[in-house]
Amino acid sequence: MTSVFYPVASTAGYQVAPQMTSAEADAYDTFNNTGVPAGKVDWAATDTHAYVGAPAAPERRPVVLYSPGLGDPRGWDTTLVEDLASRGYVVVTADHTYEAPAVEFPDGTVAKSVLPSVINTPDPRPLIRKLITVREADTRFVIGELAALAAGHNPDAEHRPLPAGLPAALDVTDLGMFGHSMGGSEAFQTALDDPRVKAVINMDGSLAISLDDGDGSNPLPVATHGLRTPFLLMGDKVDDHYTQASWDELLSHIRGWHRDLLLRGSQHASYTDDEALLPQVATQVGGLPPNVISDNIGFIAPAQAISCERAYVSAFFDRFLRHRPDRPVNCSASVFIP
Repeated sequence: MTSVFYPVASTAGYQVAPQMTSAEADAYDTFNNTGVPAGKVDWAATDTHAYVGAPAAPERRPVVLYSPGLGDPRGWDTTLVEDLASRGYVVVTADHTYEAPAVEFPDGTVAKSVLPSVINTPDPRPLIRKLITVREADTRFVIGELAALAAGHNPDAEHRPLPAGLPAALDVTDLGMFGHSMGGSEAFQTALDDPRVKAVINMDGSLAISLDDGDGSNPLPVATHGLRTPFLLMGDKVDDHYTQASWDELLSHIRGWHRDLLLRGSQHASYTDDEALLPQVATQVGGLPPNVISDNIGFIAPAQAISCERAYVSAFFDRFLRHRPDRPVNCSASVFIP
């Protein structure tokens, strides 16, 4: 399942898109690792700023793909995805079926995650290798379907009519990708293997086939080969830039333009919708464990974190997908690592 976000010609008469369906939200309620107890939050009540099926604005636009972290649904960075769409991009988010908590298809079929039954293994490396392989295959399939869509074909499995003007809005010659955690790992590996990806961002994802990257003994091929594709690394703390052995491995094989960014005071989930939603959950629900906020999103002010992420991500894709001159990004929470 994919969702496509794009600038629209009109929203009149179209329904607001939910972040997740009820079935997907129920699965996320018990599956997520935020520390919020199940039954405390109605995750299905979160709406987006998008409208289902609205006609696309008449202009060709660069396409950016988003891949979520391990076990996250495709909608778990809507805050950033919608911002990119508002700046004139077509952004495509994709679920990785049987890994995401639940994926609901248009006919009502729900495919639930099998990850909980296989994740607790003494040696996670074969599983992680399989996850990266399957994710990359998913992404490359989606890229092919987008090319077919841009050529005027309808790739929808149920042959439902497409939103008016959508095929003409896709410029698949200028295609970027970003992802969080394992989605970032997958994005970098896909950029190595698929020349259709012209710019790529990894938000706090290891580049090793392990859950602990401390020794760097199992780097992904992208870490040992390096990237010619322009890339941006976005980390959550100083340790990422000095103890992530797979990042060090990649940076020792520099082959093109790159930047390495630290967002001070953040945590791993700061690059997801946790940054926007968890403070609201803590206020409205109450009674949460005291470390839920700090363990997930650190101590940075949510508005500041979101503003910084939006600024850097859009500036990066503007440079390499739209070929626009660099624009200054002023964010006091960020530091570029040379």
